[in-house]
Amino acid sequence: MKILISYYINEINITFSINEFPPLYDDYKKVAILFEEIDYDEEYDYFLICYITSNSDSSTHILLNMKFSLYSSGFVPGFLVAPETNLLFIGAGERLIIYDFENSTRIGIDKADFGFLGWRRSRDVIIMSAELELACWNINGRKLWSTFVEPPYEYEIKDNNLTLTIMGSKQEFNIYKGPE
Repeated sequence: MKILISYYINEINITFSINEFPPLYDDYKKVAILFEEIDYDEEYDYFLICYITSNSDSSTHILLNMKFSLYSSGFVPGFLVAPETNLLFIGAGERLIIYDFENSTRIGIDKADFGFLGWRRSRDVIIMSAELELACWNINGRKLWSTFVEPPYEYEIKDNNLTLTIMGSKQEFNIYKGPE
């Protein structure tokens, strides 16, 4: 399987590939400001390569090689960029990682309960959906809250409130504070 996606923002190129090493992988590895291999002690079937390069000087800022599971079950990797804070939120399998691509640093690593489903942004908060979890971060990468969910669930955001419906039962709470 070969998937290659590139995303350009703020003079930065973010490239992802799944189960395929990019042609210049060894060169990127030698010169990357931050190189990480994550979850290589796990018996996962898939790996995600993410490399972040500068358009202005062609330098490699970050190179991530991460193994993950659950891809064949419909849990596909995803990412979200908060351009005003230069943060990249990555989710794959059960792993969540947040990078500051301007300063070439990892600012957070977490686990999605059972399997990552997707990212969503509402103003200055980032919402992560997983099979059994809903969680929220601010655009600076600080986790605000997390709650257990069961499928089927859905949520709606209006103003500063999030309405979460789990198996027909609704609860509403402040998006910055989470459920009480």
